[in-house]
Amino acid sequence: MHKKVTLNELVLELGLFVFVFSLISYLYRSNVLLTLMLLFVWCIGIFFWHTRRDITIFIVSSILGPIAEIVAIRFGVWSYSNPVFLGIPNFIYYKFERK
Repeated sequence: MHKKVTLNELVLELGLFVFVFSLISYLYRSNVLLTLMLLFVWCIGIFFWHTRRDITIFIVSSILGPIAEIVAIRFGVWSYSNPVFLGIPNFIYYKFERK
């Protein structure tokens, strides 16, 4: 059974998306600060959406997303300006939390 999404939830999710996109756009040169900020946003998201399924999706996407990024980088599809490990920045794990 699907839960009906309210307008307030939709606005909150859209606001978090815009905020995360802005963080990545402005803080991509500071991996540590961006990682801390995205972790903070994740905590906010977990406060509102904290079912077992949500946490499972976060963990799976935090593993599979960066693996896909590493493969794409190895094949030259794209690159990051400030990589830390295997061509990806350390904040990439939190980037996939809201996808």
